[in-house]
This record gives sequence, C-alpha cells and structure tokens, in this order.
Amino acid sequence: MLWDMDGGLLPLLKAGGARQQAALDVLESALRLGSPMCIYSALHGLGHGAYYQRGLCQGAVDRFLIERGAALSPFLARYAQAARAGGVQ
Repeated sequence: MLWDMDGGLLPLLKAGGARQQAALDVLESALRLGSPMCIYSALHGLGHGAYYQRGLCQGAVDRFLIERGAALSPFLARYAQAARAGGVQ
C-alpha cells in the first residue's frame, strides 16, 4: 500500500507542520471514497500512523466512524477499531 512505502505518507505523518497535515488530509480524503479497498487502505495508513501521531490518527478514525460507521461492513468496522489502536499489519 502507498502508506507502507518508504518515502510514502508515514514519514510525513512524523514530520509535523504542514507536511503532516497534508498527509492526514490525504488519508482522510481516502476515507470518504466509496471504494471499500480505498477505505481499508486509508485505515491501514492511519493504523501505522498511530504509532507516531496517536492523537491525530485516532481523531481521524473517530471522525470517520461518526460519519460512516453505521454503514460500514462488519469487517471494515472491526478494522477501523484496530487501526484506531495501531493494531494493523
């Protein structure tokens, strides 16, 4: 996934400032797409990002769950909770 690649979004999430916000914006934008795989990918990135920026990434997942949680498949709902805790592989 894009979020896992060296030079991808994870170094930006660690960076702080405008670069960090840009990376978070990309991930949150992907959460708003209709494709379950795009949502899964964004959650995956946020789950990894939670190791470095727990509050920011948890906030993004929380906002996503408030907005779309009721419409998620059981798999994506569980994965969102895992991502929130940094428990993705």
